[in-house]
Amino acid sequence: MKIFTIIGAIALLITGYFCILLFLTLYYTKDATYLIPENYQGPLMLIEDYDAKDSVEVKDNEFVFDFRKALVFNKSLVLRQRGLFIEGSFYKKYYYTDSLGNKTRIPDYPDPDEVKIDSNQVYVYSSITGRNANKKPYGVYNTSLIATPKNRERYPWWMTDLADSLFTGRTCR
Repeated sequence: MKIFTIIGAIALLITGYFCILLFLTLYYTKDATYLIPENYQGPLMLIEDYDAKDSVEVKDNEFVFDFRKALVFNKSLVLRQRGLFIEGSFYKKYYYTDSLGNKTRIPDYPDPDEVKIDSNQVYVYSSITGRNANKKPYGVYNTSLIATPKNRERYPWWMTDLADSLFTGRTCR
């Protein structure tokens, strides 16, 4: 009888473990919509900041990051939001957004081996996620670049130094 109790407890623990994994997977798989000011080209930086004034907006089970409200720092748009949202896995969609809320999709930079690249088209270049140099909590950031192929080299979009300069302790300036 004791063996059945132990097997039952182990089965319960395994079931609980998988339920927690399922919950975390569902919680961290929201898509993300990035609203970018019309005609903007340059780096974007999204910062997870526990002490930020504004919480991340969730609409229709998607994170919404409105870079039209972002600060301009070193020719980059920097958006600080309260919450834990960067390190989950989600599909990112970027849109130019006008003052009326009309959106135009900004495509991801395609594989040049598969598609002819339009040098005048604005693309989203891969995003980078990192932590501030001190490895403190709430020092998580994500950077992306919005640019055309012919001008993307102008932007310092690998912005580790920029991110580190924004953080002091566990909050950013």
